[in-house]
Amino acid sequence: MTALARLIALLSVCVATPSFVAAQSAPAAAREPSVREVIAMAKRAARALDPERVHELARRARLAGLVPVLRFSAERGFDQDLTSSSTSASDSTKAAVGDQLSFGATLTFGLDRLVFAPEEVRLLSVERWLASDLRKLVSEVLRLYFQRKRLLREQATAAAPDPELADSIREAEALLDALTAGEFAAALVAKR
Repeated sequence: MTALARLIALLSVCVATPSFVAAQSAPAAAREPSVREVIAMAKRAARALDPERVHELARRARLAGLVPVLRFSAERGFDQDLTSSSTSASDSTKAAVGDQLSFGATLTFGLDRLVFAPEEVRLLSVERWLASDLRKLVSEVLRLYFQRKRLLREQATAAAPDPELADSIREAEALLDALTAGEFAAALVAKR
């Protein structure tokens, strides 16, 4: 058996042994954020997708019933009264003119809104959409995170540098960075 054949056999045993792969990737993994940290980063970046915001909007819509609606009104009227009377001795016509000005104010509370605000129906639909979008975001972050991990393991076990593999790793990192609003790259730099 030639020296080259022995070297290839040794390498194949080392690569096939899970403890060898784990030992090779352990230092790199210790410097990287965990999957939970990356998901938390993505959720912070996507605060707009937080269903809690919808609950807050529904609460504010209900509390709007405690805020009174104040209405003012003004009315101006012009009256004209004509009276005529006839007697055998004389005929008389009397005219009376009146000018009226009135003001009004009403204060209305929508206490029925404390139980249910009409906006809540739309907000429930929005809440479902946001929860679905948040699940999609977490799913995409998980997919990219573990795709990157697989690519890094593949790169560590590759015999020669593969530019395509390096580009795929950079692409996954860039996408994770975009989904976390830059926190992923900052965490990689901080842990290195």
